[in-house]
Amino acid sequence: MKRVGSGEGVLTYYSQLKPGGYIELHEIHMPSRCTEATGTPKPYFVQWGDGLIEAGSKAGLDFSVPERLGGLLQDAGFRNVTVNWQKWPVGPWAKGTKNKEVGRWWAEDLQDVVRNSSALFTRVLDWTTEDFEVFAAETANEIRFGKRHMWVDM
Repeated sequence: MKRVGSGEGVLTYYSQLKPGGYIELHEIHMPSRCTEATGTPKPYFVQWGDGLIEAGSKAGLDFSVPERLGGLLQDAGFRNVTVNWQKWPVGPWAKGTKNKEVGRWWAEDLQDVVRNSSALFTRVLDWTTEDFEVFAAETANEIRFGKRHMWVDM
């Protein structure tokens, strides 16, 4: 096995890859976003993303790594690196059959992701468990009812 990278954990080993092959990475890039028309007041989901970034920073986690993956891959020796960003809608509000389907499934997943992020908020940001549970429920309801046009870059 060959060690690559500078300890950021992006590409630790790549002994299983062969020349001419490829790897495909899917990473969520924070912050989460919302259209201007549906962004006031600031959506709970966007506040949640901001909280993740803040907590991650305090805990030594960098949620901005996805925007640097192309360079990190090249530094690790990969060639012909292509970065292709996609907007994943939260809910079925976006145009197109594929976007609506992705949005439905993504909204389902995100409700669990939000609930499961409690440690970052309670242990790192010092929220009370009760405050986080209320916030997570509000965020999940906002995602479930889909009245806001929100997305994340992937």
